[in-house]
This record gives sequence, C-alpha cells and structure tokens, in this order.
Amino acid sequence: MQQINRRRWITLALSSPVVLAGCGGGTDTSKAHVRFINASSYDALTLEVDGDDLFSSVAYGDETKYKDVDPGDCDSTISRSSSATALISTFTPDLSEDDDYTILAWGPVGDLGWQLLDENTSDPDDDKTKVRVFNGATDAGELDVYVTAEDDTLSDSVAMQSAAAVGTLNDFVTIDKGTWRVRVTAAGSKTDVRLDVSGVVFGGGNVYTLTLAAASSGVLVNAMLLREEKQALTRIDVTDARVRIAGAAAANATVTATVDGTELLSSGSPVVSDYALVDVGTPTVTAAIGTTDVSSAVASQALEAGVDYTLVIYGSAASPVAVWVEDDNTLSSSSSKAKIRLINAISDLGSTLALKLGSSPLASGVAVGAASSYAEVSATTSGTLTVTSPALSGSVLTLSEQIIEAGKVYTVLVGGASGAADGGLVEDH
Repeated sequence: MQQINRRRWITLALSSPVVLAGCGGGTDTSKAHVRFINASSYDALTLEVDGDDLFSSVAYGDETKYKDVDPGDCDSTISRSSSATALISTFTPDLSEDDDYTILAWGPVGDLGWQLLDENTSDPDDDKTKVRVFNGATDAGELDVYVTAEDDTLSDSVAMQSAAAVGTLNDFVTIDKGTWRVRVTAAGSKTDVRLDVSGVVFGGGNVYTLTLAAASSGVLVNAMLLREEKQALTRIDVTDARVRIAGAAAANATVTATVDGTELLSSGSPVVSDYALVDVGTPTVTAAIGTTDVSSAVASQALEAGVDYTLVIYGSAASPVAVWVEDDNTLSSSSSKAKIRLINAISDLGSTLALKLGSSPLASGVAVGAASSYAEVSATTSGTLTVTSPALSGSVLTLSEQIIEAGKVYTVLVGGASGAADGGLVEDH
C-alpha cells in the first residue's frame, strides 16, 4: 500500500513487483475470488462469509489478498472488529465462478454501506487507462472529479466524472495513461476543492476504481485507487485543512484577516468568511480590528489534514481576542435532522450563554471564547433561536423566522458587547 500527497511526489510504479504483490484470483476455477476493502469511517471491520471470518480487523485503506468464495454459498455480514453485533446483517453478493470482485465497505459511523465491484472488465490499449468513480463520501455530497496535467487550471478543465452521487458506482471512462493530478470539487464548482493531489500514476492497459471517502471534517475527501485483479491499493489522502474567519468584534467593527498571505475576510462584524484550503502545519495569520493590527492576539495553531477550523476574532481593537475552533461538518445520521451549535464571542460578558430552539434547549454553559457541542434538531421553516445568559435578564439575542434545513450544519455566532450583542445563524455545510 502506498500513500501520496501533492507536496511529496512518490513514483507509483504500478507495474513493479513491490506494488503488484499478487494477482487477483486463486487456482480454483469453481470459486469466485474476493477481496475486502474498508473505505469507511470505522477503524476496523470484519467480513464474515458463510459463517466464517473471511477477512478480520481490516483497517481503513488496508490492502487485502483475494480469497476464494463459493458463489452459491456466500451469505455475508460486516461487523466492527471490536463487536459481535453485525453492522450490516446478511447480504448475498452476486458472484460467478472464476471471476474477481471487491466488496467495498463505505460510509460514516452509524450508516455503513457496501458495494460490490465487479473486476472483470476488458483491459484498454497499452496507452490508455480505464477509470470509474465510486463516491463513498456521504457527508461531502455530489462531487466532480478532475484528472489533469499538473499545471492545468480547473477553470480550463473538464471533469472526468461530473456529479458523482453518494453511493453510486459510475461508468468507466477511458483516459490516457500517465502521471496525473487528481482534484475533487463540489459538484458544479471549480473553486470548492475537496482534494488536490499530484503524482498519481494511472498505468497503461490497466483498469481502476477511484473510491472517494470522507476525511474527518466530513467535507474534505480522501481517495483510494484500486486496480482490478490486483491486490494493490494506492491511498490518495487529502493533505490540506480548511480555515474560515468569524468576525464578531464589538460595535460592528471591521475584521480583516489573512492566512498564509491570502485575505479571507475584510468586513464588518458579525460576519463569517467562506472556507479556504490551507496547507497543514502552523499557518501565518495577520488580523486587524478596524485599522488596528491585532495579529499578536492570534495563537499558533497546528492544522491537521482533513480538518475544518474557524478562527473567531472578537473583542475590540483595544482588547482583541482570537480563538481557534475545530468544526465538525459531518451530517446528522438522520435525513430529517440538522445540526446546530453556539459560539460565545461576547468578550466583556464574563458569563456563559445558552441556546434554545423554540422551547427546546440546545446548549448551555457555553463559556466566552468557546463553542458548544452540536445538537440535532428537526427541520423548520419558521424557527425561533434564543440566546440567554444567567448574567443578563431577558434574551441576549433572538433570531426569529429562521429556516433550518435537514441535512445541514449550522453555527449560531454571538459577538459584540454585553449590552449590544449581535450575531446570526450561519450555514456551515
């Protein structure tokens, strides 16, 4: 198994003996030849076939060898390796004698799925590659996949696969063999980039399935390149984080911020910028409230690959505060629910905040400079969000007639000053 990223190229010689450690299939032509790949958010999975553990404790991205399975007796279950309870109870894949298959486990914790990959496609010419896409990144939604030369811009490129829907195995596309740059974006967008990796080798005469899987934030994605009839698996992991700026300064002051030289925000408070891709590691951040440089208020933050962050800048030019908040943009496991949290950015309040939707409490005890955990709520077209504090009588902030859609993630950002709080409902994902 190999892992690549866009800043450190590794030659992926997919025809070498090291990578092609074995061919698909066994010697028993009366059997089907099956491997099991974990592309899910579960740490380790076990595939049981006909009452026996065929593959045990398979971690995300592990290579597995093909094993022989009786096509007529292949009732299967998938379970978490640390549990005796099946995550997917009995299913029967449609297998044929002496053919090769991958059983792919995919999806988030709590919503595991499986997909059978038939790996008996005719090979392309030696100067071509066949590729199909499977989108197993549940929380990322529909995605476009670009396979381009290193220096090609997305604005001038055509997607190899457009609008790859979650849980859908797409048709094969034939492309030139070569070493290409793989980029994945939100469907229909050339700026909302979810994965960007260079140095990916697509060997001539080979057939691949490019499997997409969610990174930890739920929005960025990882990928695996599976070659048919070979046990080789190439991991293509995201190497970036995402960062946005939330301005919540007192008196609606303008907050300006740059991250690694790119301006992400320059607008009056309260305001939240779009997310931007940022290299992992500790970024260089500059910040201002009004015309006053407040960069010294921003603590260093080591960014991890696949994670979303919000940098909240609040207080005043004279007393600035900045905090990093890690975001969880994974969706609710219920298709009828949304997720909401509260961020308390009222610097002079000296007290906690609470949040409710209608009469239902969502968060309490949220300290200044902190974010609550996420609460799941039912969708509504006219919800009233109320923020209160034990230090103040009445509400700190009331947001009426709010539209909260199922399948989305929200933040209620409250900033300003204790006597003049301001804020709003922000759609995160």
